[in-house]
This record gives sequence, structure tokens and C-alpha cells, in this order.
Amino acid sequence: MATPNLIHLPSSAAAEPLQVIGTGLGRTGTDSTPHLIRLLFVVTLILLPSAAAEPLQVIGAGLGRTGTDSLRLALNELGFGPTYHMCEVLGVPGTLGDAYKRGHVDVWAELGEAGGETDERTWDDLFRGYRSAVDMPSQVFAVQLAEKYPGAKVVLTVRASAGVWHESINAAWCRFSKGGMSNWLDQAFFDYRGSEYFNFFLPFERRFRRQNAALEGVFRRTLGGPYESTYSTGRICSDREYAVGFYEAWNSYIMKNIPEERLLVLETGDPDTGRKLGLFLGLDEETAGAYEYPHANSRRLFAVVVAIGRIEAALTLLPPLLLYLAGKKLWRRIGGVVGRIKQD
Repeated sequence: MATPNLIHLPSSAAAEPLQVIGTGLGRTGTDSTPHLIRLLFVVTLILLPSAAAEPLQVIGAGLGRTGTDSLRLALNELGFGPTYHMCEVLGVPGTLGDAYKRGHVDVWAELGEAGGETDERTWDDLFRGYRSAVDMPSQVFAVQLAEKYPGAKVVLTVRASAGVWHESINAAWCRFSKGGMSNWLDQAFFDYRGSEYFNFFLPFERRFRRQNAALEGVFRRTLGGPYESTYSTGRICSDREYAVGFYEAWNSYIMKNIPEERLLVLETGDPDTGRKLGLFLGLDEETAGAYEYPHANSRRLFAVVVAIGRIEAALTLLPPLLLYLAGKKLWRRIGGVVGRIKQD
């Protein structure tokens, strides 16, 4: 079995004072000192327990646009938060912001490229401070997370039908595959194959595109079959039949790999959603029955994120445009001077 890739998160902890100082001159064996320190460090990691990190209690396995943001709000209200969500990775206002500051977008990209194989402590570091995790990017690794946190319950959010889900993604992600000036900006800003020009001016977006490309790779490897070589966000947007098959294949994969007693399949449009979720999480019948399940307007939030992206992408076009206009004006002046010289 391949050795898992070790992925290290940026740390904001205070620097430790030096504990070992080599004073020997060069060529006196000083080169072996760093190797010895590395060996001691690795042995320490193996032998000592990791710093206490509260294990995840709830894992969301539902695809995006199945009500994952509403589930995030519900878990927070019911005492199972803070809840990790794509909003955390993006640093959306109202979230903890820790995931954005610590560069989790790069960690998820590396995890995706490694197929989820990593030092187990990476998961604890990612979710430190969170009690639940839903939506992308964690949802892609729902089965691995369920194995890592055996005490966690798993919630698979679904829509009334695969067709309803496809309509929802068409109102969100799929707008990027349509024509028009604004959609050209969307593709330049959000498409992971974005041009080097936008990559230079928008470094976070470049990293975000890398993350999404890596997660698409996880979907392909996880589901296999016809999806191993064909899955992409663009494909599920352009091919309704393909998208329906993908949606059903993912849900079947989760239901097959998560024990029935740990899994709740939750249709977020069901009027009884609040009670079902409450009972699944251990609330008594009266409390669960009285709980009013929230319905987040994630389309509105998505529209705001898209608007910001378009503005940033458009602003990057200003420098070359201004240079072009200045150059054009300068060329005209030079042409005028040359013309007068010829006349003289």
C-alpha cells in the first residue's frame, strides 16, 4: 500500500525557543544533527497522543444544492456547531474565518490530489474548533470521515427528486457554462482552467480552482464506472440525464457504505424535517417536534459571491485597458509630431 502523503497546515502558534544548538565547525559531523532532530520529531509524533481535538459529531454527506446550508444552520442551532462548510473555506462573513486564514483551500487541494490518503492528524487539524462538517469540500470524503470518527452520525441531504436537484444547480453553478459577457467573466474567474492572466491577478481564485479540480478527481475515483473518465461540473450542467445518474450514484454510494443505524436520509423540503433531524440527533420527542427547521436562501448568498467574483475579474481588466488607451493616445501624438516634421 502506498505511503500516505503527509500534509501540514500553517500554524499560528507562538514559536518555541531553540532546544538544540550545534556549535561544531563544518565537516565535523554537523550535517547529521538535522537528521537526528528529524528522527526524534517523527518518533515523538508516533508515540505521543495528538493534542485533544473534539471529534466530529455530525457528517453531512449530501451533494451541494441539496440544502446543505440549511443543515449547517440547523446543526448550529441544535448545539452541534460550529459547522464546517464551504463558506468557511471562502471566509464568507458570519463564519469563524479560521479555515480561510489557515489556507484550508490548499489543504483540500492536496487531499483531493492524494485521494484522501493522509496523516490522520490532518483531519483533526482541519476540523479543530468544529463539531460538524457538511457540504463541499468535506462531503466528498464523507465515508473516510465516518471511518475516522466512528461516533459521528451521518446526514445525507436529498432533494424531492434528481430532476429538482438538477434545476437547482442550473440556477447556480451552471450559469458559468452559458454565454454572455457576465458569464465570460464567471468562467474566467471560477473555471479551474482559468487563464494565466487571471491566475496572476487573482491568486486565491487560482488556488480555489485547483481545489475544485482535485475534488472532481475524487468524485471520479470514488464512483468509478462511467464517471471515472467523464465526470466534470460542466458535464452535469450540460447533460441532464448524466447529472441525474450522477446524483443517484452518489446517494447510492453513501447508503451502501454507511451503516443504516448511523445514517439519516433527509429530504430538506419535507415539512417534518426538523423533527426527523432532532430525533436522529438524540433530542426528545417534544423538543424535536417543536423544532422549526431553517431554510437558508443560499441562492442569494451565491449570487453575492458571484457578483463579487465578477467585479474582481472585471477590475483585473482595467490595467491593460488603461495601458491600451494611453498607448493609443501616445501613438497619435507621435504620429502628429512625425507628420509635422515631414511637412517642415
